[in-house]
Order: sequence, then structure tokens, then C-alpha cells
Amino acid sequence: LYHQARLTSQTDALTGVGSRRLLEDKLEAECSRSKRYKCPFSVAIIDLDNFKTINDVLGHATGDEALKKLAECMKAEKRQPDTLARYGGDEFVILMPETKADNAVQLLERIRTKVYEIHVAEGVSMTISCGIARSLPDQDESFGDVIRRADLALYEAKSAGRNCVKTWDESMSKALTADDIEVERIKQLKRRIAGMSKQAEKTFIQSIWGLVQALEAKDPYAKKHSENVMHYAVAIGRKMNIGPKHLEVIRRAAMIHDIGRIGVPDAVLFKPSKLTPHERNIIEQHPLIAVRILDKMSFLEQEINIVRAHHEKWNGRGYPDGAAGTAIPLGARILAVADAFDALTSNRSYHKSRTPAEAVKILVDSSEYDFDPEIVKAMVSWIEQVGNELDGTDQLTPEDLLGFRRQADNNSALKLAAGVCATVG
Repeated sequence: LYHQARLTSQTDALTGVGSRRLLEDKLEAECSRSKRYKCPFSVAIIDLDNFKTINDVLGHATGDEALKKLAECMKAEKRQPDTLARYGGDEFVILMPETKADNAVQLLERIRTKVYEIHVAEGVSMTISCGIARSLPDQDESFGDVIRRADLALYEAKSAGRNCVKTWDESMSKALTADDIEVERIKQLKRRIAGMSKQAEKTFIQSIWGLVQALEAKDPYAKKHSENVMHYAVAIGRKMNIGPKHLEVIRRAAMIHDIGRIGVPDAVLFKPSKLTPHERNIIEQHPLIAVRILDKMSFLEQEINIVRAHHEKWNGRGYPDGAAGTAIPLGARILAVADAFDALTSNRSYHKSRTPAEAVKILVDSSEYDFDPEIVKAMVSWIEQVGNELDGTDQLTPEDLLGFRRQADNNSALKLAAGVCATVG
């Protein structure tokens, strides 16, 4: 039983290739060997292009079959010493010992060509995007550093239009400078907040809420975003039976979760086209900028921890710290789902709004990878509850959901007022 369980833990159930656990064990061993003998290795991250579209249009059974075919193709083409593993969702990783980047590119280009010959439906070919990074044996780095560089190269491949192979270079990890971050705006805001801290906490929250609303008013795509996220987060929290004190912390964290965007240049924040890797790096600083702005507010300690972590992912591939699973604060995991749902159901420069039903499918598909599955279940359960009370889950709009939440808040306030009056009487 032990050996069977160990084999199962090292094998992906759907595709039959290695599991993430096996990959990480192999990567750690190869990283140690590379440092000891000064021999480089390469890592490639392979992403099946348009996988969500395949699932949504052709069905999850076809999506699963596409993943199996991709795994079989890579397994047939890889070299014997290489390790192939499913990294999560539609992503796979190939570890190539004693391999330079140029040789890795040759292998991945061959795989890419073979994959294109596979059809997921009549007239529909599969394509993949690949990011490659070589280890740096002379530097003190972990295997996670190599994976992160390969991930940057994968992002570059997707930005280049997909169906291509890109190799990491230093330009993809260009260090941020003072010119990239609006330092003076951050300093001014910190001075304003320091003055506010002398007032009562309630007044402070109201004041910073006004700043958030003013910031979002500049963005035609993000008006009322923080307010919407707050309503969705509270709905999730109540569905999960979170206590009132913790729920209030989550509510306040949702109100201020994007305050760090004030330090991001408008040219990057409102860019209508795809971001470059360097611009994406700038955007990803906003949770840390928020921490810098709020770090003197000791009474917001719990909220600050949530704000810092609200872009972390369940699988450890978020930012800024790469935290995973339950190491991410519960409030941050709730905000991640609420934030994604509002983004999906709102117009953005890079996509049109989806219906709540379409957004739910995406959240469920990303469950266990990007999002805590229990929180996704709570969100879906709440939406179904609203649908049942309004006679129709499939026809729900974001306005229906937000209106339902506001009405619930009004009812709670009326009950509280009635209780106070009864006590005084």
C-alpha cells in the first residue's frame, strides 16, 4: 500500500506523466548536482494555448483529452534522461539535465511542431507556448529561481502571440528603478495618512476609502471595483460562517486592497494593450506599495497582511511572496476570488465583461490552481442562493448580485437599529 501510495503521489492521475511533487524532488536534486559539478540544466514550462476556450466551447471531456494527447506527444519526443511532469492545470514542465538553453530550444521546437499536428476537433489544431530558462550553477539560486525565470519567458511567448518558444534573458527581469514607481506620490500619500492616523479609526477608514474611490474614478474600467470586491468578499465570508470581527477585517481590507495602485504610473495602469514583462513587474509592486503606505497604521495590521497577499495563488505562483495554500491568509484567499469575479464580470481594456455564469465556470476551472477550492465553492453557493431567491441563476447579472448584497446590509442595519430601540425602550 505504501509503495502504491507513493507511486500515485508521483504520477498525475489524468495524463500519467510525473506529478508536481515528483518534479520538485527531481528539480531539487538536479539543482544540488548542478552546483556541485558546475553543469547547467534547463527547464521548460509548456502551456496549452487557449485551454479555457477548449473547455468552454468543446467541453471538459475534450479538454481532458487534449491534455492527454499533449502529454503523450511530449513523452514520445523528450529524451530518456528528461523528466516530464504536469505542473498544474494546462501547464507542464520538462526538466532537462546537463542541457544548455540552445539545445532545449531545439527539443521544444520539435515538440511544438508535433503538437500542431494534433487536432482537438475537426480543423482545430493544438498549439503550445513555451518558456525556457537555464540554471546558473555559479550563482546561489534555488530551483524556484529557475522556474520563475522560465515563467517569465513563458509570459513573453504568450505576449508574442502564442505558439512559440522563448528563452529567458536578463531583459525579462530588468530591475525596477525610481523612475518606474511614482515615489513622490507615495511620499505625499504617506504624509497625508500619517496625519489621518491621529483621528479615530473610523474616520481614517472613511478618509482612505475616499482616496480609493478618487483613484478608481480615473480608470473608466475600474469604477466601483473596490466597493464591488468588498460586497462579494463579505458575501463569501458570511457563506463560510466567518465571525463578525474577522468579517469586518476582510471588509476593510477589501476597501483598501488596491490603494497601492497610486504608485503605478498612469501610462502603465491604463495601458490599453498588453503589458510587457517589465510593465507587469511594475504592476505587481502594488501590494507592496500598499504595505509601505499603510505600515504605520498598527490598528490595520490584519488588513495589511490581507492586502499584501491578495494576489497570491493557491498553487504558489502568485505575487509578491509566492505563498501557497493555507499559508496565504484566509482573508486574502477570499479577496482573490472576489477580485477575480468582479474583474471577469466587468469590462476591461483587455477583455469584455462575462456573465456571472461564465465567470463561475472560469473560477471553478481555476480552483485548486489559482484559488482556494473551498472559497470558490462558497462563492458559487452564494450565487446559486441569490439565483434561487430571484428565480433564475442563469439570468443573473452583476447588478442583481450587488443589489442583493446591499439589500442584505440594509436589512441588517434595520435589525440592529430595531434592537437598539427595543433596549432603550
